Amino acid sequence: MSLVIFDVCWTMYKSNTTFDFIKFVYKTENIKSFILILLNSQIVKIILLLLGKILGRDIYRELFVGLLQDFTRRDIEILSEKFYKDFLLKKKIDYTFDIFEKINTDEILLCSASLDVVVAHIANELNVDFFASELEFKNGVCTGKICKDLLGVKDQILEKQKNRACCYR
Repeated sequence: MSLVIFDVCWTMYKSNTTFDFIKFVYKTENIKSFILILLNSQIVKIILLLLGKILGRDIYRELFVGLLQDFTRRDIEILSEKFYKDFLLKKKIDYTFDIFEKINTDEILLCSASLDVVVAHIANELNVDFFASELEFKNGVCTGKICKDLLGVKDQILEKQKNRACCYR
């Protein structure tokens, strides 16, 4: 049996699920945020991305994820399910799902730098296992940080699986 690994963002769905999920949360909860407005500005985004390159960090993403601070795990899980049903399903990439449906789900793994709360819901719906960046919670409340980040290191997971893997990304 060989393992087929799928990325999520822009492979399975026409979406960067981390950013789209956070925007969805704020829109769904009708939360107004000056920081979110700033982060949606192209100029601010470019400045933060350039600064991040210099510092070796994704400051833009860190600030976005920080917007989830103080949400409970349960609320984020509920919003993730709603995000999947109301947003992501409309963004499915048919070509990828045509391939996906031809493979036994026991042979599929999702590997994404997106937030685990989102990827976990996708994986559950598709009945597959996954690796994803882990959102940090303390006492059931989101800290607004990622405690285990796969951004830029997914290849290490793929390397561990290479003897079994055929990748679609």
